[in-house]
Amino acid sequence: MLCGLVLLLFSFFVNRRYIHVGTIPNALLIGPITDFFLWTDILPAATNTWLDYIILLSGIVITGIGAGMYVAAGFGAGPRDGFMLSISDMTGLSVSYARIIVETLVLILGYFLGGPVFIVTFLYTFILSPVFQKSLLAFKKILELVDNKGVQKNISG
Repeated sequence: MLCGLVLLLFSFFVNRRYIHVGTIPNALLIGPITDFFLWTDILPAATNTWLDYIILLSGIVITGIGAGMYVAAGFGAGPRDGFMLSISDMTGLSVSYARIIVETLVLILGYFLGGPVFIVTFLYTFILSPVFQKSLLAFKKILELVDNKGVQKNISG
């Protein structure tokens, strides 16, 4: 949570554009919810079969789509997402490259703080980032189309 607070403060002072009502619950709840599932041991144990890898890949893709969706909706990006989007805005890097850089930095920091790092941790970063970028752009276009149709309907109606 401390890392999230630092990233949130960075985004607050550098680029407030991504901080909205959903930012604080995201920052406060993602860690405890993850911890809950790890502590309660309700997730099935890995069987090291192809099904595990399919489920893992599906989860990464769904997470990327979901993150793109909630950021496009404008309710506020989480600390890492806001930081990554601010970096993308400031440097001109694509959202995907900025996310890879941010996720890799967070991964390295997590490792030095004693967190587990495995090959899938890296795969997560390199698969999620382009999925996030594509879904963010797609959902922004969808929202723009919906808004434009609403404006046209109000003008003609």
